[in-house]
Amino acid sequence: MLAEAKRWVDQAYREGPDNDTVFGKWYGDNNEPWCDQYVSYVGAASGNGDAVGKFEYCPSHVNWFKSRGQWGSSPRVGALVFYDWDADGLADHVEIVVSWDGSSQITYGGNTSSGIAGSQSNGDGVYQRTRPRNGSILGYGYPAYADSSTAPAPAPAPDPHPYHGRVLANFTSGSDVLEWQRHMHDVRGWNGLAVDGAFGPQSASIAAAFQRDSTANGWPLDADGKVGPKTWYATFHRPIS
Repeated sequence: MLAEAKRWVDQAYREGPDNDTVFGKWYGDNNEPWCDQYVSYVGAASGNGDAVGKFEYCPSHVNWFKSRGQWGSSPRVGALVFYDWDADGLADHVEIVVSWDGSSQITYGGNTSSGIAGSQSNGDGVYQRTRPRNGSILGYGYPAYADSSTAPAPAPAPDPHPYHGRVLANFTSGSDVLEWQRHMHDVRGWNGLAVDGAFGPQSASIAAAFQRDSTANGWPLDADGKVGPKTWYATFHRPIS
């Protein structure tokens, strides 16, 4: 499965005008968004068609995996990762998981772009992508490959910096504020930030700057100057840039 998917990455496959692709022609519905057509084609071409399924509409593919008990929240090699860019509960895009670590994952995907500048779900070609493991991931489908289990990967190790359950803003203070300030100062290099355990205007200003920088680097955050669960997670898990 991965070898066939990588073959299209290596040849730098690009679509023709108006979403004209070999995948759409194979599927029988050309000139349409084709991320799931690519995944389905790769499954069939590698002898895994029954395990992967044949779809072009990502929400239907999600429901297919769920109906078979092959759906979860943990990555695994060869799993299909479905993305929900606009947080409406419906899958907008699908790619194939190659590898992952605590903060990101490498995938092969079609009908996407090479970076964050272009469309992520209606781009121009097949690319290897490194994407953050963040709230844009709707979940994972686990194809029942002949040589693997459909069970999800083991649960990851506990997060060493779990969210404390409250939003840091409006002059809050405490150990969680101190933990956030210390990481921003010592690890992320915001040297002008006072590490005093009090979340005041300076902390809010730096939080907003960090949120804008995160959005520009593929980790979308609201630049509200508050540290909620998404900003907390990005603080400790977003790769240093």
